[in-house]
Amino acid sequence: MAIGLDDHTTGTRPPVVRAAGFGQTVVGMVIDKEVRPRRDNKSGAPILKADGRPSHEEVLTVMIMGGSTGIISGGDFGDDRTPEAGECCRLIVKGRDYGALIDARKKGTKGATNVGDVITAAATAATIWRGKGDIAKAGTTDPDDVSKARAKGLSVSWDTVITYRAATPDEAALVAKAEGLHHQLRERISLDQAASSGGGGDFDEEDPF
Repeated sequence: MAIGLDDHTTGTRPPVVRAAGFGQTVVGMVIDKEVRPRRDNKSGAPILKADGRPSHEEVLTVMIMGGSTGIISGGDFGDDRTPEAGECCRLIVKGRDYGALIDARKKGTKGATNVGDVITAAATAATIWRGKGDIAKAGTTDPDDVSKARAKGLSVSWDTVITYRAATPDEAALVAKAEGLHHQLRERISLDQAASSGGGGDFDEEDPF
């Protein structure tokens, strides 16, 4: 029986993986799901939409699959790495990508989320920002544009193409592994992690909007 995730939240915190460079792709099999309000990564204040309603993001805990080239950030040490197949990571989907995920899920699984679903997020272009809501250049595919923007201290966000589908019969063994990881993660939820799951610290520094 499929394990549904639409009414669940998680408090565990595997590392965050992202497609943060031209051609980088995250391919993951869904283990868990959390929808939470977005918060400013500096002040912790809720981020609001233009109509004043809270903006939300989706955090998918995924089992990395073959072909994934996304990275886990090494932070200040700059020791970024690509997770291995089978590793558990969190994929945080927000902003325009959040809407794209909802649309992709409607096409792929009629809107349902189950353990074993497969998500792909591929970085195809970059948007350069002068500040909040002030775009310097949209949809660039030139690496030189990104390098020059970073040298000037500008923010860069990555435009991703998201696909979402149910697992195929040939992936039954992977689904069984994902279901096992789902139960293990649920059993390891600590109160400290659960209490902090909605706070700051998970937001991509290059995508503050």
